[in-house]
Amino acid sequence: MGCWIAESTHTRETHVPGTSLLDDLKASPATQEQSTHLKRDKNGIVLVPQPSDDPRDPLNWPTWKRELAYWNIVFATSLVGAIGPLIAPGFVQIAKEFQVSVNKVAGTNAALVLAIGAAMIPVSTVAIKWGRRPVYIWGAAFLLAGSIWSAAKPDLDNLLASRVIQGLGMAPVESTATATIGDLFPVHQRGMRVAVWGLSLLGGINLAPIVAGTIISTIGWQYCFWTIVPFFALSLIFMILFLPETAYDRAPIANSLSTSTGDIAASEDEKDEKGFSEQVEDVNAIEKQDGYLPAKTVWQEMLPWSGYVNKDPIWKIFLRPFLMLFSPATFWCFLTYGIATLLLVLVSATNSLIFSKSYGFTSRQTGLVSISPLVASILMSLVAGYIADFLATFMARRNKGVFEPEMRLLLMIPYAVLVIAGYVGWAVSYRNHDHWMVPVIMYGFVNAGQKFLSTASVTYIIDVHREQTSEVQACVNFLKNVISYRIGTEINGWVVGLGIEQTFYVLAGISTGIALTTIPMYHYGKRCRAWVSRNQKLFAL
Repeated sequence: MGCWIAESTHTRETHVPGTSLLDDLKASPATQEQSTHLKRDKNGIVLVPQPSDDPRDPLNWPTWKRELAYWNIVFATSLVGAIGPLIAPGFVQIAKEFQVSVNKVAGTNAALVLAIGAAMIPVSTVAIKWGRRPVYIWGAAFLLAGSIWSAAKPDLDNLLASRVIQGLGMAPVESTATATIGDLFPVHQRGMRVAVWGLSLLGGINLAPIVAGTIISTIGWQYCFWTIVPFFALSLIFMILFLPETAYDRAPIANSLSTSTGDIAASEDEKDEKGFSEQVEDVNAIEKQDGYLPAKTVWQEMLPWSGYVNKDPIWKIFLRPFLMLFSPATFWCFLTYGIATLLLVLVSATNSLIFSKSYGFTSRQTGLVSISPLVASILMSLVAGYIADFLATFMARRNKGVFEPEMRLLLMIPYAVLVIAGYVGWAVSYRNHDHWMVPVIMYGFVNAGQKFLSTASVTYIIDVHREQTSEVQACVNFLKNVISYRIGTEINGWVVGLGIEQTFYVLAGISTGIALTTIPMYHYGKRCRAWVSRNQKLFAL
């Protein structure tokens, strides 16, 4: 048992998906000898998965091309983050304008969330069957159209309908972005990429209210949408020009390196190393094949659909996200990433009520509150991303060169410290009638901690379910948004009834429970992966 990751007979004797040889300098001599021809990065780290010899393989694209595709996703994700809470600072003001309750106005956001949830599985199905590019372009077009509608028809009914269209447009990024990151980058480069992607999402969520608060209090809430329309237009253009299809049917990977038992037995921990040759992913199994098609032309890549078709029947692909919930890793991802993100979105949605009730803030002042979480997110995304990639190589070297996805989960420690301190500190500051800077700082703590959680859970899922990342993200986000819809229609009334102080104690308690689930997941995660591998019929139909 290396690094407190539990082993079993199955994990020692058979290949466990996700377990990879990352640094063969720490492996046995026989393994080093057989891995000399493996493809590596400039630092000598083994590339997992191994790029094929196909020029259409995204892992073989020039660096500039992969970077353009990645930053397209980051830009689109920031806009998706922004559109959700865009008018949240003005809920109280908009309710007065329409002479309805705040909950009624908040219901437009709840409708957006429900639309995301409803579209999540169908969009994921299309992205897996016919590729990522068509759904990205479709989503960008819906976001552009929905924002124009919201701005041009400033009444409650049209706002409700247009927010539904926006929700449908948000689904492609929410369900597919992490899978695209897995398409473009190997294991040891994903941590920082996921962290920056997560920053773009939280950055959009936190930056939008800062700008929107001022716009709402000066010229009106509908101009929030007119302001974001040009950015959605740019996103659509960039996707057409610079986001080729990244879905790729990679050759199946064999299960073992032929490392000799004698070499393995010579290691420090013979019991834990037994069966090493059969538990480490064989990144060397992809053989050169003749007959690859030439690289696509620029015109071919700019077509809305590249011709990619997954061979599986569409009904199987549609049902797969629901089946993935039986995977312990997917269920853990929902409990952590799904629930914690839901809590953060709900806090953002109730800021107008919390700060107007506690400190008499206007819409503009409420919007400025988001400066604190924005700064915290920027700083901690860089820290979390660096630590995630550092852990992958550092922990692998301590484990005889073998990387286990559970090593990423150590990022949950700073999450627990920061988020629990943030929610409890917010509650105490309200009880003590502290200066408004105290809850604003605590809001920053919560967002800083969220960066560690999102980086840990998303990279873990990409590592564990590399080929099913879209299904997992669709499942998690579907459940999150269905729950969020129901809570979103009642959240302001719930906060008023429970009390602001008690609300934050409840959030702290939920966050503690989320953090504690990581302990069994870290210890037994490899056994869970082995169980999933042995019971593929539950997941693959």
